[in-house]
Amino acid sequence: MNRFSRLFATSALALAACGLASATPIAAGGTVTAGVVNPGNLTMVGGTGSAVAFTSQAPAGQASTFSGTYVENVFRDSGNTLCGSAGNCLDFIIQVNNNASSSDGIETVTTGPFSSLFTYNVGYNTSTPAGTNPAGGRTPLTIKDTATGTISFNFTGGGNTTNLIMPGMSSSYLIIQTSATNFVPGNLSFQDNQTATVGGYIPAVAVTPEPSSLILLGTGFIGAATTLLRRGMLIP
Repeated sequence: MNRFSRLFATSALALAACGLASATPIAAGGTVTAGVVNPGNLTMVGGTGSAVAFTSQAPAGQASTFSGTYVENVFRDSGNTLCGSAGNCLDFIIQVNNNASSSDGIETVTTGPFSSLFTYNVGYNTSTPAGTNPAGGRTPLTIKDTATGTISFNFTGGGNTTNLIMPGMSSSYLIIQTSATNFVPGNLSFQDNQTATVGGYIPAVAVTPEPSSLILLGTGFIGAATTLLRRGMLIP
């Protein structure tokens, strides 16, 4: 486990010592000012575990402008009651490191798709065991949930172009508290003039049979039983 991964894992425990959540609710199509989230006790149930490398995708004939590492882990949070059962609801926590060798900063961290069937609180936290920001510790300015379920942590806006995750810097801990209790693979991307797209995690949506499917299934059972009765293969 490298330094960035150890910092993320240890810092998750520090976040748990901060108290109950004070995140900002967000709805589909909404944008909120980024605020601090203080989770309860966190129990990791999945994620990348260690840091994963990424490099921005350059157009033909051009060089990549940024590269780095990221960690995204999924936790059950004792302070998250969105699913109606504290300690069962899931938090998705991301941290991004922009390599010092990059020539460009990272403007946006985007993850999804997040289903509108769930409720979300969003925000960030900068706590580490020492009580200081991680290296760089950039905090987002706004957070947006698009109508298609993409959640974006934006580090610029309102004329502010100096808050990017610059080369050699890390983001703060980007937190999405959810009413979900299970998760599946999703997408995660980092953008500025170029984009890097990697694997992330999203809430799992339970598949419920449509009423028409249930009717067809029931009709099939009735038809099969009628046929067997006619053939004397079922005991009346």
